Amino acid sequence: MHTNAKLDNFLSQDSAGHKDRISQYYQHLAIKRTEAIEELEETNKQLEAKNQQLLAEQQQIQTLLQEQSTISQSEEVAV
Repeated sequence: MHTNAKLDNFLSQDSAGHKDRISQYYQHLAIKRTEAIEELEETNKQLEAKNQQLLAEQQQIQTLLQEQSTISQSEEVAV
């Protein structure tokens, strides 16, 4: 009977240690998940900024092409 009490005590301590390890593991996962989400959000912001830059450049190129086309048409009419 005394041996069973010691065994029960040992098993309950092991269970507590196991629960502590699981808790630490889930805390670690939560931290890493948060870091990954923050990195994805930052990447998304960078991609959005790059997209806006590319759209502005595309608009500028189209404007220049229209101006060039207008100049070419004016020169053809003059000739």
